[in-house]
Amino acid sequence: MRYFIQLAEYKTYARAARESYISPQGLWRSVHALEKELDAPLVLKTDRGLVFTEAGKRFLAFAENVLREYDAFNRDLDVLTEAGKNQIQAAFVIGSFGALDAGLIERFQKEYPQIRLDYRQFPDYQVDEKLIQKEYRLGLTRYPFREEELTTTLLLEVPLYIWVSRENPLSRKPSLTILDLKDQPLISVGPEYKTPHRMDEECRNAGFEPLYLITTEERPASFPYVYKNQGLLPALEYENISLRSDLAKAVPLAGFFDYFGISHRKDCILTEAEKLFLRHLKSSSRFRPR
Repeated sequence: MRYFIQLAEYKTYARAARESYISPQGLWRSVHALEKELDAPLVLKTDRGLVFTEAGKRFLAFAENVLREYDAFNRDLDVLTEAGKNQIQAAFVIGSFGALDAGLIERFQKEYPQIRLDYRQFPDYQVDEKLIQKEYRLGLTRYPFREEELTTTLLLEVPLYIWVSRENPLSRKPSLTILDLKDQPLISVGPEYKTPHRMDEECRNAGFEPLYLITTEERPASFPYVYKNQGLLPALEYENISLRSDLAKAVPLAGFFDYFGISHRKDCILTEAEKLFLRHLKSSSRFRPR
């Protein structure tokens, strides 16, 4: 199956064989044996190169799914062995440490020095997908949560703010509503994050389309637009420390909150180390929802 997937990726027997560390003839014989076993042609040679038949495309999707499940099983098996029982692999949404508690990991490692915690940070939707695709077992996720596939424990509710230039009359309001954003140019952090999509939905429910000035994942690059009264920037509370208060004001968006939780697949059997980490998160005073 892996040979067949390599062939689909590289489109030539020579390149796929080189990447698979076998001869082109050996790869061809493997594919031919597979076609014979399935009693269906999978790959055709044409003047334009290799072409996958409909049967070949179907088998490719099947093989990718089978190997993905097999690799996930091996990762789970590694975790459940003695060597892996004291290891935790987690995916965190970008920015979650600032919103939650920057000292969380350090305290956990001091309390449980025998447990190795490996984590990486990704945009919101990528964390969900990496959990569902079984690349990671635990994830610090952001609302809306994938309730059908994942079990999620709510950890924290945090208010959303809007950075507004001091030159903008909205800066004189104690709080903003969604309707205050009508006809105001907004700055978005990008489609891989959930908050812009939630704001889009709220704007449309209020009867208007949001107006976006720029989209950027580099937040500091958007600050000048705010200071020059060219756009509004959504921000969480911890991000307000970066705001130049002489040029702009962080105004809360009434009724709009971000929620963070810890998630795992519904079919995932947690190890004792992972259970300890979950209890550590839930017992932290910074992780209690209001």
